[in-house]
Parts: sequence; C-alpha cells; structure tokens
Amino acid sequence: MKSQLKPRREILEEKADIVLYGIPEWSPYAAFSVMNPILTMLSTGMGYFGGVIEAMGKPGCTTILASPVKDQWNHVHHPTHKEIWEEILPDYHDPFEIADIFEDDFAHRPEYIYKYRHCYGFHPMHGLMTTYPLRRLKHTSKVIVAGAEQPSMVRHVGFEPARTVEEALAMAQEIHGKDASIAFVRYPVLAHR
Repeated sequence: MKSQLKPRREILEEKADIVLYGIPEWSPYAAFSVMNPILTMLSTGMGYFGGVIEAMGKPGCTTILASPVKDQWNHVHHPTHKEIWEEILPDYHDPFEIADIFEDDFAHRPEYIYKYRHCYGFHPMHGLMTTYPLRRLKHTSKVIVAGAEQPSMVRHVGFEPARTVEEALAMAQEIHGKDASIAFVRYPVLAHR
C-alpha cells in the first residue's frame, strides 16, 4: 500500500542563522554495538547529518543538535574511540591536525591491529576518521547540544549543553537576535539492524 503522505519540502530563500536537528540513536557504525559520544555528536551529528549545516546555515550560524549523548562505549567494536575521546579531543578539534599527529601511531599499534584482525573491532584509523566532521566548525560558530544526559560530555568536545531545545534556541537567539531565521530539519524514521 502506497503512503498518501507526501514529504513537505520548503525551499530556503536564504540560509538560516540557526540550524536545528535531532540525532537518532543510530549509526551504520553502531549496528550490533552501541552509540558512543563520538558516533553521536561527531560522526552522525556533524558528519552524516551535518551536511545541512553548510547547505542551510549561513557562515557563522549556530547549530543545535538534540540528543541524550549517552556515556556508553563498546571497547570490542570501537577499540580506539575511548582513547580518542579522553586523550585527543580535549586538546584537538582540527581533523587534519589530528590525522597528521596521530594517524601513524594508530595505524600501526599492535593491540589495535589485533582487535581489527581477530576481535571484530573497527580498524584503528576508523576512530580518527570519525573526527573528520569537526571540519564543519569552520562554518558554524557554535554547536549547542540539547538534552544531553551529562552536560560534561558535550563540553568535552567544546560544544555547549542545553537542557531543552527551547533553551538551546534561546541561547542561539542571544547571539543572532530574536528575529533569527531557523532551519529545522526533520528526518524520516530510520530503520537499522
């Protein structure tokens, strides 16, 4: 049976001051695993869905992500992610600099290569590649994450937490004004597994 609902699409006449969208608890890299803060905020939030930041937001726009950003990690499937989170992301937000400094070490570290070859872990370079979407920080001046269970997880990567989407919008309007234009991006339900 064919759905009678037609997607509603509006053409933006100009790019928005604020870009807002939710992050699902889903990623192709979390199939048979769990989402972690890197997959949630960086890979999915700023990566897969982050294309709308440049497509719909003005340079210097504020981006609002809505997600609980759970503090959970799967060390079997994502063996490098916790190290990247704890040792790299507090000090580095340029993905090209991260690659230049850390890629040789991660690509050849025996314990990570072993986990990739024998224990169902992603290749050690995968974790570093999940930082690539940080390049979008050159387009957006601020990223606010609404609804994070632990605000410290959001601050850890230099983003700002907000309790609710409404609070995040108020924070963004303090920057761009009460009459700021807002692009809300609604995504279809995603199925996985």
